[in-house]
Formats: sequence, C-alpha cells, structure tokens
Amino acid sequence: MGITKYIVKVDGVQTKILDLSDIKSGLAAGAHTITSEAYDGATLISTQTKNITIAAVVSYDSDYQAVLDYATASAIALPDQTQQDIDNQLMIDYKATGVYTKRDVIFKASGTADLNFKLICWKRKIKMIAYGGLIWDSQGVKPNGTNGYIDPLYDTTNSTNYLLNDVGIDWVQVEPFVSGTKVITGGYSGDTSDIVGIGPKFNATESLASIHGGNVLVPFYAIVGYNSVNRISASTTKANDTGTYSHPSGAKWSNPLLIFVRNRVAPNKDNYYDTKVSFVSIGASVYNEYATLKTILE
Repeated sequence: MGITKYIVKVDGVQTKILDLSDIKSGLAAGAHTITSEAYDGATLISTQTKNITIAAVVSYDSDYQAVLDYATASAIALPDQTQQDIDNQLMIDYKATGVYTKRDVIFKASGTADLNFKLICWKRKIKMIAYGGLIWDSQGVKPNGTNGYIDPLYDTTNSTNYLLNDVGIDWVQVEPFVSGTKVITGGYSGDTSDIVGIGPKFNATESLASIHGGNVLVPFYAIVGYNSVNRISASTTKANDTGTYSHPSGAKWSNPLLIFVRNRVAPNKDNYYDTKVSFVSIGASVYNEYATLKTILE
C-alpha cells in the first residue's frame, strides 16, 4: 500500500495531518507527482516523492447507468470499460431517435459482456431467462432451432406500448436467414384473430408478418442486418421499407411473448429460430424510424 497521509505528533500527541486525499481532490484527471520536502531553516534536509494517477470521472446516460446499477445490485459482472463506453453511446444514439420510449423490451446480445449481463432488458432493467441451446459470442446469440429461446418475462396483457393496432417488433440479423417457418417471436392461443408470427423467411419468396389477425404472407423482406415488422393501423402492416400490406386486425395478443420461439400458450412452443441475431426489441410501431435505426444498429 502507498502513503495516504502524513501525521505530525508532539510528545506522542497528534497535532497535524497532511491528508493526500485533500491534495488530490483539486487535481485534474491524469498522472501527477507529489513531492514532500523537509527543511531545517532554509536548508533542504530530505525529499519524498509519490506518483499518483487521478482517474477520469465517467458520466453515463442515466438509463445505461441504471443497467449497470441493476447488474451491480444483482451480482452480475459488468462489461469492461471499452464495452461500457460502446453500450453507453448506443443508448445515447438509440434514445435520440425517440424509439426508446416506444419499447417494452430491449435485448442487446452483441458485445463482450458476460451473457448474464446481456440478458438484462435495457428498458425494464430486469434479467430475462435463457432456455435450451443458445450459443453466445461477441456478435450475438444463436439459438439451436430445437429448444433454445429467451423468456423476456413480458406479458402483453398490460403492456405499456404494445397495443392492438400499434405494434413494432425489430431485430438485427447477423447471419443469412434459413428457410422454414421459424419465428423471432410469435403467439397462438387457438384463435387466429390474435395470432402473432414474425417469420423472416417462410419460404424462398415469402416472409411471415402476422400481427393480430391471421397468417399473413408477404413478399420476402428479410435481410442480414436490421429488420422491422410493424402494425401501423387497424388495416395495415409494414415490413422494413418494402411497402404496406393489407392486414385487418382482430384481437390483441394478451399473453407472454417469447424470443426465438412461438408461444402456443397451451400446451406447446413451436417454430424455434436457428439464426444468429444481435438485437431484439418489442413495443409500439417503429416503422417511421426504420432508416435511422438501421444506421445505428447495424
């Protein structure tokens, strides 16, 4: 341990304290040298030198800081400083689009953070739950297509932003899409009026873009990169920037939504996803912000 203070005693009684923390409090961030000199009158008797470094004070966006605070309180390892800086800037850019207030679930899977940190929802500041086979790396997470999925602990029954005719589900795809009916998220209660199915690649030429009103197949819209499917009115949906599609709404899905699988409520889950993604969010429609989000999330 280094020297932190000097104490002067007379006959064993403390009379003066030179606390180095008092000196450090007025110094700028960076390296400094503190020198203590002892004199006999005008004659220098001895010199002691201490090198110190004042760390820069890091101030993060309040919502990203809340993610870090939640992790600390939950004994979840924090990302390193470089990753924190990257995440913080993304939060700033994301909030600048106005989309943050529209989301209920924000899941960022890319980066070097521990998977437990990646499972923290950036909007609700809770830890989501991972099930089954999931492969994590710095690019994102890849479900195995068999039993791997994430429960965001999100029930749309009392959702803040997810509404009957105002819904947006978006994600960033890292790898080429696979064929077959496999969904980013979805739900089926047995009544097709409330069905949800976001299937980027239903077959070679069509995608699934169903939100509250039967199965809707649309021209293939999915890309490697940012994707977005939105219900924008009682009669239309929109996928990426490929145009709007007639899609009369029925009933709102009012059950849990899962990520990388369709929730059939009872008794099964199906259509497990199997392609790597780096980001997923759920909430109100974000079709107006498609171009901006594509720029900051890819």
